Amino acid sequence: MQRKSGFAAVVVAVSFLFIGCKPSAPDMKYYRRVVTELSSPRYQGRGYAKDGVKLTSAYLQREYRRAGVDGVETQPFTFDVNTHAGQASLSIDGQVLAPGYEWTLREFSPAIHGTFPLYRLDTLGYTPGQLLDDLQRPEYQGAFVACDYFMARYFRPDITRLKADTTLSWAGMMLLWEHPEQRTLTYEPYKSKASPKSSPKGKDLKSPLLQEGVGETLPLKYYKAESSTVHPKPDVWVRADAFNRSTSQQVNGSTGGQVTIDVDNQFYKDYPAENVIARIDGLRHDSCYVFTAHYDHLGTFGPNVIYYGANDNASGTAALLTLARYFAHHRPPFDILFLSVSGEDCGLYGSTYYAEHPLVPLDRVKYLINIDMIGDNNPNLYSEASEAGMDGWRRFDELNRQGGYFRELERGALAANSDHYPFAVRGVPCVFFENEGGDAFPFYHTPLDDIYHIRFDSALPVMQLVIDFIEK
Repeated sequence: MQRKSGFAAVVVAVSFLFIGCKPSAPDMKYYRRVVTELSSPRYQGRGYAKDGVKLTSAYLQREYRRAGVDGVETQPFTFDVNTHAGQASLSIDGQVLAPGYEWTLREFSPAIHGTFPLYRLDTLGYTPGQLLDDLQRPEYQGAFVACDYFMARYFRPDITRLKADTTLSWAGMMLLWEHPEQRTLTYEPYKSKASPKSSPKGKDLKSPLLQEGVGETLPLKYYKAESSTVHPKPDVWVRADAFNRSTSQQVNGSTGGQVTIDVDNQFYKDYPAENVIARIDGLRHDSCYVFTAHYDHLGTFGPNVIYYGANDNASGTAALLTLARYFAHHRPPFDILFLSVSGEDCGLYGSTYYAEHPLVPLDRVKYLINIDMIGDNNPNLYSEASEAGMDGWRRFDELNRQGGYFRELERGALAANSDHYPFAVRGVPCVFFENEGGDAFPFYHTPLDDIYHIRFDSALPVMQLVIDFIEK
């Protein structure tokens, strides 16, 4: 009996040890697992046309509950969005260009199908008004107007007149982009005290997209910020090297070339989206902290190109889930809301909706901390702060120097391009973190922002800095 009782006591003691065990730091294995999951093809770039954003919302709700938070709810809202998830093919004089890499569309572009002549604009020998005069000639009817992207401002008066003229027959604009070669490692690994070993890339492999022979140059970027409307004519972006190898170089007139394009669009009026909001109760409930990160991304282009968004912003979304797991075992001094918002890439819709319909009055928010794109390896951390958040930013700066997490906390001017902004303009103390300018940064908003190109160097130092701010 005594031996049995002694064994039982050991079992109870060991069980208590494991049950009561608290994580002493953010769980990076879990963090990587979340980033890998959200960057997988299953979520279709966390976009709208293929319901990737809805699958992501369901995943976040499950993971917050598994983390042990005290409550999870959703906040529905709607917005208009244009998508290009159907057919997407382009060839110039029979030369097929790779969608998402060698060509893409502006987000407001309509559907277009057919074969069209090319009209090439150049500053050499060009006279004002020539474009509009030439497009009235029979050989240029229905032409695509092509010019270098950074030279388009030279032709802006004529292009503006062209877009306003409903009597001319033309197909759309084709803007040509020069691109540098893909960057190699720029930064020597910074040994942060929070991460003593430098973190490797997401996978020790080449991206399969590069192995398909697309090339080592950077893909063109794709955006959603102006996707709430559809313009009458498309804006097609083409990499200059792909254009130049496909057609002749005659300028200010017909190249003799032809463009064959087949693009579908689907415009969603009042697309149903939702914010996912988790809560951890603190020791006090009269005020709260808000952590925010957007979980949506760009979705897909055509039937096969996925914008995985590993850095933008699976990295920030995973940080919120990882911090939720941590604080579920380390009760904070005040309540914390984990605000995973949607609609950011289309225009800060989710964060704006929450700021207009807060679950907790905004004057009770001690600080809002926004985490966006921390999957990189710049030893300096970019930040912004609202006017009301400057005391908090100075505290972060002090904690960073004490902890040795980053070489420097760089503070930029408050900008309207991430989810802290709708709160900042309403007087909420806000601090924003982004690790930009490292080796993952050139791939953001391209199909190569994937698990193969993300860097994990900055994630743990950012999360540890946030924990220090709350606990100290």
